[in-house]
Amino acid sequence: MIALSMSRVERALLMIIVVLLTLGLVAILLADWPIENFWLGKIRDSFVRLFLVSDEGNVPTWYASAALLLAAVLALVIAGRSDTDDRRPWTLIGSILLFMSLDESAVLHEMMIVPLRHTFDLDGLLFYAWVVPAAAVAALVGLYLLPFVWRLAPPVRLRLAAGGLLFVSGALGVEAVTGLIDDLYGRNRLYYLLTVVEEGLEKLGVLLAISAFLCQLRLTPRLELRVFA
Repeated sequence: MIALSMSRVERALLMIIVVLLTLGLVAILLADWPIENFWLGKIRDSFVRLFLVSDEGNVPTWYASAALLLAAVLALVIAGRSDTDDRRPWTLIGSILLFMSLDESAVLHEMMIVPLRHTFDLDGLLFYAWVVPAAAVAALVGLYLLPFVWRLAPPVRLRLAAGGLLFVSGALGVEAVTGLIDDLYGRNRLYYLLTVVEEGLEKLGVLLAISAFLCQLRLTPRLELRVFA
C-alpha cells in the first residue's frame, strides 16, 4: 500500500509554480539590463535562457512537461481501475495529457504555425495559427467529455472543469493575444509579461487536474494506493 498526501502534493506543486513564475518575471527584467562585465553578462544570459517562460528547452518547460506526464499517469491509472463505462473517457483524458507532455518537450504544435499562416493568410489574433485547429479539437473533446465529467463526484468535477478552463484560457486565449502583439509590435515587454500570465494559467490548470485525479483516487478503493487529505 502506497500512501500519498493530496494536500502536500498540491502545496509542493503550487510552490514550484510560484517560484518559476517569479523567476520568469526576474528573467524579463534582466533580459535588457545593461551589464558591462563579461562574466556577469554571461551569468545573466544563462539565467534568462533557463527561466524565461516564453522560451523552450528550459526549466519551466521541463516542469510543464513533467506535470503533464504526472497528470497523464494518474488518469491512466484511474482508467485501468475504472468500470467499463468510465474506462474510455479516462483513457482519452490520460492519452491527451500524455501527448501534451510530449508536445511540451518536442514543441510539435509550433510546427503548424508557419504552414497554416502561409496557407490561410492568418494574422492578428490568429497570428499563432495553431490555435485554430487546437480550439476545434478542444471544443470537440470538451463536448464529448461533458456528460462524463458531469457524472463525477462534485470535488472531482469542479477541479477538473476549473483546471480545463484555466488551461484553455491560457493556452488558447492569452496565446492568441500574445500572437496579436507579436504580429503588430514584435516581442516587446508586454508580450513577455503576458507569456507569464499564459504559463501561470496553464500550470495552475494542470495543478487542478492533478488535484482532481488525486481526489478521484481517494474514491477508488480497489487501488493499492491510499490518497489522504
